Amino acid sequence: MSKPIGLFELDKARKLLPIPQTTINLEAVVAKIAALLDHWKVQTSQKGVLTASQGGFNFGVREE
Repeated sequence: MSKPIGLFELDKARKLLPIPQTTINLEAVVAKIAALLDHWKVQTSQKGVLTASQGGFNFGVREE
């Protein structure tokens, strides 16, 4: 698999290809889901940090 380089991806031929940005419609859905997940996290006393970026989610958990 190729590695991201800034806003580009390096293909097998070692050429940089632009990574398409997420559309505003997808970002709006992600924002709503993130808000719901954050509310759930608070209500259930979950630890960690919820982050969302470009349509994906990352549940970071810190052990204390």
